[in-house]
Amino acid sequence: GAGAGAGGLDEDASVARQAQLNRLKAQCVPQMCELVHSALLQTARLDSSPAYATRALQWVTELVADDHYRLYAHFTPQRMRTLLGLLRKSALVVFELQAN
Repeated sequence: GAGAGAGGLDEDASVARQAQLNRLKAQCVPQMCELVHSALLQTARLDSSPAYATRALQWVTELVADDHYRLYAHFTPQRMRTLLGLLRKSALVVFELQAN
């Protein structure tokens, strides 16, 4: 009797903790990816380096898409559209830098 009740409390706390963690990841992961992307893109612009911009664009894309980290799972459709828009802008910067 008493042991099962205590286990249920631990399980409830674990489920609540997991839900909290998922909400935190949903807030932080997309923002972190957008900030890293912006920092890498600004560095590429300052260096006028199309090679660096290409690597940065590829790195962020691969990181978010990687099944090991599953960062994509923490994006809402709207946040994913935002990130894809940023990546599209990065591709345009790469083309600009290559043209110069």
